[in-house]
Amino acid sequence: MKNTNIKLETLKNILNAEVLTENFPEKLEICYFCCTELMSDVLAFTHEGDSTVLITALSNSQTLRTAEMVDIKVVVIVRGKTIDRQLIELAEENGITLLRTEEAMFEVAGKLCSHIKDECNKEKSKNG
Repeated sequence: MKNTNIKLETLKNILNAEVLTENFPEKLEICYFCCTELMSDVLAFTHEGDSTVLITALSNSQTLRTAEMVDIKVVVIVRGKTIDRQLIELAEENGITLLRTEEAMFEVAGKLCSHIKDECNKEKSKNG
């Protein structure tokens, strides 16, 4: 089966997200998504590393500190929350790409599932 990884640039486009940090590795391949507002769940259940994206409505330093602990390099803040400059600077200091979207977390999850399903269907029809 084809790898269904999503490049960061594609993720940005799917979510119509705004990039808030200078660091934007557009070709970074994402394998896993963690949608939660419970940072304890991030610590307990996520795949560590830069192939995971944390999607959350929490826009505070705790979110970035948690991402840093499990080596998550991309955080998406949902619902168009206001992000203060200090949080952006903290993300940049820790090599974390910070994105913001107007979408709710439920919509984000739905769009990502739909995109992955469409890509799998394309691959199946191509391979007959």
